[in-house]
Amino acid sequence: MFPLLRLFAACLPLIFSFSASLHAEDALRAKVKAYQEALVRSKVTGSNIAGVFQGSTVLALNSVSSTIDGDKVVNENTIFPIWSMSKPITIVAMMILLDKESYRLSDPVEKYIPYFSNIMCKSEIEEDEGEAFPCKRKLLVEHLLTHRSGFQYYQNDVGGPDHTDAYENLDEFVRHAASHPLEFEPGSKYLYGINQAILGRLIEVMSGSEFYKFLDKEIFGPLDMVDTKFFLTQEDRKRFQPLYRKAQKTLNDPGIRADQGKTQMTTNFDELTYALETKAQFGGEGLVGTFSDYRKFCEMLLAGGGVPRKKNHLSKNFFVNDKSR
Repeated sequence: MFPLLRLFAACLPLIFSFSASLHAEDALRAKVKAYQEALVRSKVTGSNIAGVFQGSTVLALNSVSSTIDGDKVVNENTIFPIWSMSKPITIVAMMILLDKESYRLSDPVEKYIPYFSNIMCKSEIEEDEGEAFPCKRKLLVEHLLTHRSGFQYYQNDVGGPDHTDAYENLDEFVRHAASHPLEFEPGSKYLYGINQAILGRLIEVMSGSEFYKFLDKEIFGPLDMVDTKFFLTQEDRKRFQPLYRKAQKTLNDPGIRADQGKTQMTTNFDELTYALETKAQFGGEGLVGTFSDYRKFCEMLLAGGGVPRKKNHLSKNFFVNDKSR
């Protein structure tokens, strides 16, 4: 009898610890769900999915639906346009080529894309505003990687390259980009812009492969990211989430397009066609993907470039700070 009591007493801390752990996980799941419901109730989002993970362990994973007409129930396999979440994927692709010694960070972009041999910069002198002069500095690969190229986004500038224009491929896009004056000398300032779209073309030139095929071979395939791509099949479109569009209070501000004055789920404002054979594969905003796929990508980042639960690496020196390269 006494040995059994001692055994029970020894197990009590484990029982309470396990119970406390379960309680904490239940509390976390409840908080995540409450946050999601608040987003829908406040009309910040339509249907949404959220998850909290610790390594491969799921601590919370929940989907909440809205009652907006045209909305869909979302899950881990719903396909979304991932927009600027495309950018980290493009950067990883560049790191893979850096590991392969395909280029150096200090290489001029014109070495690979001659269109950038005679780039122009806008004058920063007030009296010369609007004029452009030959840039004093070369545009380097590292400038594109760090948004210090001088390129911006040009959605409201008819003279600049924009991903919504009907480009046939990335070569056509970068040819147009190279003819447009930079906002400042390369490397001198930071400006968020079209850099990853240009990097997509760099990757094609360096690898000798179409941008998507390189991504699929080097990243999407090894990580089993089966739904991440630049196009949609007819079957994919059944899982494609329409855009949640809030009624706009001001219609003539830069970047704001007119709507019907109501919050709605719509595909009328999609900026890209995601056509099956598209070669205009924009590395800054062009990919679609799923919650499940992007989770795998994030796990790879947390593993320092390694492929979780596998022995290979996308990039063995992924986080090496080696400026000499």
